[in-house]
Amino acid sequence: MINLHKVVRGVITSLHPDVTVTLYQSTGDQTRTERGDFVQTFEEVPNVRAQFQSLTTDQLQALEALNITSIVRRVYLYSDVGTKQTPWGEFRPLGRSGDYFKDTKGNWWFVNAILEDFSLSGWVSLQCTLQTEPPNITILPLPETDNGDDSNNT
Repeated sequence: MINLHKVVRGVITSLHPDVTVTLYQSTGDQTRTERGDFVQTFEEVPNVRAQFQSLTTDQLQALEALNITSIVRRVYLYSDVGTKQTPWGEFRPLGRSGDYFKDTKGNWWFVNAILEDFSLSGWVSLQCTLQTEPPNITILPLPETDNGDDSNNT
């Protein structure tokens, strides 16, 4: 099977280069604050390549019908298959949205929909909403690696 996305990728990035983001994947667990509040737990996935694009006219009209005034973008996340930077490292059929990522400007984005899932080929298309405040989450520390090479880990 031909990966058409891989064929056009060079042209896309020559016109609109990727940016590097840090992905925060929900673990499904929670921790408690000193006050006793529950806070979601996330694993940090650094150095994920991203491509921000505007939504289509149809998508914008659907959002306007809902009276949503937030900044919403389509974001493509890319990685080489088989690395820790894979956009979606595990199959989560009932809870695919709800993750966050932070862009190079320090902005937090909430993933509220998976538009296309080609994570087995190394990319996903997401609908994301810019957050006005950083989320109140617990971020698990990065696991230490023996040699820094995680290319064989999944």
